[in-house]
Amino acid sequence: MLLNQIVQARLGNIKSSLTTMLQNQVSQLKLKFNEAQQNINNQIEKLDLLNPIKPLEKGFAILKHNNKIVRSVTELNANSKLTAQLHDGVIDLDVVNIRKEKTNE
Repeated sequence: MLLNQIVQARLGNIKSSLTTMLQNQVSQLKLKFNEAQQNINNQIEKLDLLNPIKPLEKGFAILKHNNKIVRSVTELNANSKLTAQLHDGVIDLDVVNIRKEKTNE
């Protein structure tokens, strides 16, 4: 009888230790998962900032001449054919006139 009580007490201690170890492991896994999830969210935010479509959704357009992005009026002349990429489609354009403006550069 005494031996049975000793065995039962020892098994109870082992069970308690295993339960505590399991809870610690679960807590550590939850922490690592939360860190990974935050890292993923940060990467998504960075990608979102670099998304070239975002400015288009705000009303901007990407102008192209011969499939190259136009960065200056000096790249064009009257009668140039352009495309304007908007967030929901493309517009074909003909340049009628070019006016160069002073910049603060």
